[in-house]
Amino acid sequence: MCSLEITHQNDSQLDRNFFAINCVLHLNTCNSYFYPSVIRKEFLYILERLFLFDNLLEYDITNSIKPNTKYAGRNNMFQKGVLKMGREFVNIFDGWADSYDASVSGKDPEYLDVFNGYETILNEVAQRVSGTIIEFGTGTGNLTAKLVEAGFSVIGIEPNIKMLEVTAKRFPSIQVIDGDLLEFKVVNEHIDAIVSTYVFHHLTDEEKGLALKKYANLLPKNGKIVFADTVFLTEAAKQAQISKERNRGFLNVVEDLEREYYTTIPILEELFTEAGFQVEFVKMNDYVWLMDATKK
Repeated sequence: MCSLEITHQNDSQLDRNFFAINCVLHLNTCNSYFYPSVIRKEFLYILERLFLFDNLLEYDITNSIKPNTKYAGRNNMFQKGVLKMGREFVNIFDGWADSYDASVSGKDPEYLDVFNGYETILNEVAQRVSGTIIEFGTGTGNLTAKLVEAGFSVIGIEPNIKMLEVTAKRFPSIQVIDGDLLEFKVVNEHIDAIVSTYVFHHLTDEEKGLALKKYANLLPKNGKIVFADTVFLTEAAKQAQISKERNRGFLNVVEDLEREYYTTIPILEELFTEAGFQVEFVKMNDYVWLMDATKK
């Protein structure tokens, strides 16, 4: 079993609210190291929810996770320092870089519905933009390929090192830089559009709003944001989908839906509007909706 002691403190002398979180993970048996689900459910889940407190956290973990577990590596959220917004899920993709394309092509039965019509989704996003484009979360470069083939100038932004290397190797003529949905640096570029697929849910709703306002500052009038991501009509619809997947025994999908920040169309519509965009939503499959937003 794992037990957790947490303290947090607000320092009012900082321009922004930073919560200092000191976490101590006590593993009563050595065998706990061999059960990542125990760590995930009793420790990580709590920490991920605590990230809702604010945008940046400074943290220190003792009794760190062993190097051979899922949660070790260069992009590990347990490394001492400042956590960049949207990066708490980066480590998940370390093990997915080699198998991601198999999943999106329908070879993983659990994610068959999530990636249903994947090529159509990519094409739809690419067809709605033009010019110089920022793509967040390039992954293995599948959307990037559509954009490059269309003759667009693409700036890829990817926080996972393994994924970044895959895209950079696949498209050596474009910029692929380390960054995330909120922390990125684009120098001397006129940006016409911002795109992503299966990425925006890595931000909390509060962070989504901050990101959209940041994008609004980058884009000219009539500039576009086109995202495709898992979104739900209502919270009740989300919970119904979770129950459906649990009944089907698709527990990886259930864990995904409960861990990350999948939101609803009413919330997104409000966030886009507040950031100065006119947005429309198009349903692509049982999970994914296309968000097509134009800066007013």
